[in-house]
Amino acid sequence: MSTTEDKILKLLETLVEGQEVLTKGQEQTNKRLDSLTKEGQDVKHAQAQTNEILAHQSTAIKALPTKQDLEASENRLNDKMEATVEVAKTEIQATILDQIAKLTRILHKYKVRLEHLEKHTETTDPTQN
Repeated sequence: MSTTEDKILKLLETLVEGQEVLTKGQEQTNKRLDSLTKEGQDVKHAQAQTNEILAHQSTAIKALPTKQDLEASENRLNDKMEATVEVAKTEIQATILDQIAKLTRILHKYKVRLEHLEKHTETTDPTQN
């Protein structure tokens, strides 16, 4: 130690009794300060965890669609479904018309055949009066 420190220690030895009271008070203050410092660190740590959780929640919320997004998606889906139904209706109508045309040709062939058969056998249509 340096000589200045030795002088300070000698002066302090004369004030030992009063200093002991101050020292005990200082120790108690230091203990309280240490406790508060630890609690402050705990609060800072808890705040950091809370901030991290909030950041994760914010990120998760940003990924969720808004009400307007859902409504727009629903409208697009409804439009696609309506278009699909219209296409299916048109295809069904075309198929029906095609089948009617095929049946009409078959009926026409049978009618012509029956007429020729009636002509060659010299008979008439029994359903005609």
